[in-house]
Amino acid sequence: MFGIARTVMVGMLISSIALLMASGTVRSEARNPVSVQISSICRYHIERMGLVPRIDSKDTVETVNVSILSNSDRPWQLMVSCKNNPLRIEWSANGIIWQELSSQPVIVLTGYRSFWNNYRLFYRYQDVASVRYARFQYQVLFID
Repeated sequence: MFGIARTVMVGMLISSIALLMASGTVRSEARNPVSVQISSICRYHIERMGLVPRIDSKDTVETVNVSILSNSDRPWQLMVSCKNNPLRIEWSANGIIWQELSSQPVIVLTGYRSFWNNYRLFYRYQDVASVRYARFQYQVLFID
């Protein structure tokens, strides 16, 4: 007998609360400040476009497209090195001014916040056979 009465009372209580909430009599408000921190990221994508032999010399030039994404206001830098540089390989950011690439990381690009901005790098090989042996290593870092 108490089981049925308890079930009826619980049912009436739930109905009463639902009716009060529907009529707007019962309100529940909570105000809590919410803050979201987004981690700084910096990513890159390298796409080798192809080799072009130079007519005026024995050199071969390779064009590389570099895409960089950064959501931070902190400056970033892209570094490249060639650990097994069998012959002299040079790099350029504009195809005009060339600098030798070494086994130590060299800063080739710098920038700030970017949303997949595209850049171009150029590599100049003295001998087309060295293209096969060159292994580039890229790294992008935030500058503090």
